[in-house]
Amino acid sequence: MKHKILSIIVPIADHLAKRGVFAPLDAELTLAIKTEAFYNKTLRRLVRSYYNGYIEEFDFIGIFAALIEGQTRRAYIEGLRIAGFDISEMTSAMWAEMDAIRRSEENYVLDFAQAVLDAKEAETGFEQFNGRIDVWTNRYPDVVNRGVLAGSKRTGVLLEWVIGETEHCDTCLSLDGTVAQPYQWDISGFRPQSPPNEYLECGGWNCQCSLVPTDKPATIPADGILSL
Repeated sequence: MKHKILSIIVPIADHLAKRGVFAPLDAELTLAIKTEAFYNKTLRRLVRSYYNGYIEEFDFIGIFAALIEGQTRRAYIEGLRIAGFDISEMTSAMWAEMDAIRRSEENYVLDFAQAVLDAKEAETGFEQFNGRIDVWTNRYPDVVNRGVLAGSKRTGVLLEWVIGETEHCDTCLSLDGTVAQPYQWDISGFRPQSPPNEYLECGGWNCQCSLVPTDKPATIPADGILSL
């Protein structure tokens, strides 16, 4: 798996290095790719490089798209594995969902590139985009959750709603500790994160909740409806 990730990340790092923008040392890079923190750090470096004129718009868009594709695939597959699913048996529906996530993310790249260019021309600084980058990279755990849900439908493992280390809305707090079948979570509409999320009071923004495979008994009957 690490080889596949590096096959995506290393060319990006080499591409940036040709323009004077250097990735971390190899040991640091190997550690960084284990979390979405690498995604955030790389996007910030990419925006800064584009703003400062080290790379052109075409390069910015291409690198950004490559990052989205690589990180989306990694996150989704990570979720499948968490659910105990053998990724060699990925279905066409799984591939289609993963591709749909990627395309949805890529739809915003051109507008983002234009916003950075406008800021460059107005000399208003690139730091203003850190918040948008945080929102973008927060999609990583959301994609992991979607992979968990897809994989658990095949493995049949029960899923528990677990809150993360942040402030929580009443919806997330009410769902915390709920254990249900994958299909029950699916039809309920409740999704950890996944902004904008009409089912959560927080809208999914800055949400750190997740669906975690568990051996705990279900908290609602198998034929029950998951609701608050």
